[in-house]
Amino acid sequence: MVNRLHPTQRVTDGEDEPENEQSPPNLERILNLAAKIGSPIAIGTALLFYFGWIRAESQARALGYDVTLLGLTTSDYVLRSINVLFLPIIILLLLALAGQMIHPRLVDVVQRHRTSRASRILLLVLRTGWLWLPIVGIAAFASFPIVRPVILPVTLTAGVLVAIYGDRINRRVNDGPPLRTAVLTLVLLILAVLAFWDVERIAAYMGTQFAAYISATPERYAEVTLYSLKSLEFPAGVHETHIGTEESAYRYRYEGLHLLLRSDGKLFLMAYGAPGSRPAIIVLPESDLVRVEFTR
Repeated sequence: MVNRLHPTQRVTDGEDEPENEQSPPNLERILNLAAKIGSPIAIGTALLFYFGWIRAESQARALGYDVTLLGLTTSDYVLRSINVLFLPIIILLLLALAGQMIHPRLVDVVQRHRTSRASRILLLVLRTGWLWLPIVGIAAFASFPIVRPVILPVTLTAGVLVAIYGDRINRRVNDGPPLRTAVLTLVLLILAVLAFWDVERIAAYMGTQFAAYISATPERYAEVTLYSLKSLEFPAGVHETHIGTEESAYRYRYEGLHLLLRSDGKLFLMAYGAPGSRPAIIVLPESDLVRVEFTR
């Protein structure tokens, strides 16, 4: 008898063909997606941690103590940076929204008038942003002392972003080839370094400003009254009062202190001397030998 094959069957040499050839592409897509999602989250977390650490370190240095005494964790630094970054983040998001709205109109105008002198000048200005924006920053640095802590890294970052945007529009309008992978990688590395520089300068500025605010406004912080069995010999500005008798649990009361923060089982207290002067920072370990009262 002659065996007839079904139309959907094929003759093989006795070896089974692989059933599914789609696994490597699927795996590659999954890895690419993970990289696209994970990298921004990792960079954002690193920037938040770096901002929180620089801000805390600058504030501590301005007030006269070392930030390592706080014993803060990575999550503490991240959380302490979020509350002061709401306004900058909102500004960046609004700028991004404005850019998304303006971009299609700008591309359309440039495409319709690609040969005009105005379009060529606009593209040239955008593509050379890496050059003229830092020059503007240097001029502002020399003329306006208030912006000196942050102006140079911010204008340099803005210049690189403007140049990338101008190059993108130019390639789209004139049908140019995309950036080479090596060039794109270098540009992204430059932007990452600039982002950390921006964060460092802004965080250091905010840290010193917070320290100045703390020194100038003691009334904004909770008043602390301490009760102790033995004399604690606090510096000037703290009022010591003898109380109770020999049988009393506490024989000294201290007033004139303010709470800076509590961290790692320690109280960081401020003792103010002359008005406007930098407060003395007192580190007091929490103990049953000392009773603490907070008032406003």
